[in-house]
Amino acid sequence: MTHRSALFAAVLGLGRAGSNIGDHFVQSDYCARVKGATDDKPVHFAATPDDEPTVHGTADGRKACAWHCLTYTATQALAVGAGARVLGIRLHPGARGFEECRGA
Repeated sequence: MTHRSALFAAVLGLGRAGSNIGDHFVQSDYCARVKGATDDKPVHFAATPDDEPTVHGTADGRKACAWHCLTYTATQALAVGAGARVLGIRLHPGARGFEECRGA
């Protein structure tokens, strides 16, 4: 697979698959609900309907958002890396030009 558009499409597809996995399967319910919390608009979160809700403000919202960003990015990187390996695509992160990635 050496055609530029095919390489681009494959890596783009792998990245999109990784983002969907990160959003729908890796992200916890807690992060999904609390990452938008602020002190002006706190989020009340209860893990189960029987639990007493806890109140989360800006600090908790920032922590949840940072954790989501970390897991989301790691999931995308794993999906692209593993998929590229399966497809036989040699990726060189940080390469200055496309020709370096192709080995030309």
